[in-house]
Amino acid sequence: MKGTPMIRMSGFDLETTGTDPETARIVQFGFAHVGGDQRPEVVECLVDPGVDVPEEAANIHGLTTEKVRAEGVNNVAAITQIVKQVTECVNNARPLVGHNISYDLTVLDRECRRHLGAPLETLVEAPVRPVVDTLVLSKRIDPYRRRVSETQGAHQLRTCVEQMVTPKWPTIVWDEDAAHGALYDCRMSLYVAVAALAHPMFAGASPDTLHDAQVTWRAAQCASFQEYLRRTDPEAEVDGSWPILPPKDEQQRISL
Repeated sequence: MKGTPMIRMSGFDLETTGTDPETARIVQFGFAHVGGDQRPEVVECLVDPGVDVPEEAANIHGLTTEKVRAEGVNNVAAITQIVKQVTECVNNARPLVGHNISYDLTVLDRECRRHLGAPLETLVEAPVRPVVDTLVLSKRIDPYRRRVSETQGAHQLRTCVEQMVTPKWPTIVWDEDAAHGALYDCRMSLYVAVAALAHPMFAGASPDTLHDAQVTWRAAQCASFQEYLRRTDPEAEVDGSWPILPPKDEQQRISL
């Protein structure tokens, strides 16, 4: 992206023990702070989640129970460090960028409740914003994009890179061998964000304006998906809250 001006943004990604943000534990986190005519700053850290890493999850990101126990930092220390970085972004109005970042922020919120005794935004002492979710932007730009294959979805990170980034910057290509590491996914999300934000529909939008718009877009996207699911499951529900999903029940709201 040489020659492309970019405000300072922070890519954020987690690798976890599962897909349910209510129960998933962090096994790796990454941040990539780039742009704004400042030198890039990156961090990637393994985390001992204090529980076993399911084989299904380890097969995706390669982080086994044995590896994170041997090399990972204490989960409380790691969560504290993540909160510190998120707080810095919020205090400096620096966009926090990720692909389906509502999952990552919800996992972090539950880990904060679990280990630090308070919700994420209580610890940050402010709403977490501005946030840029490249999944939301991708669906907004091209809502009818088709799946690439049975195993590759229309809006997953790889597809966004291949369809939105590589055509603009041919040297940036998806590397499946490097994928699913927190720092790699941070970087790819940032590339997608820069490509997406160059789209005319976002021209001139401030980070705060874009954040508020994504709240509306995400709700509409989830409502549409829920309607689709209810063709076969009348009870299907898709929570369109963004960027942090509320706990599913009152007991979880109080303590996880």
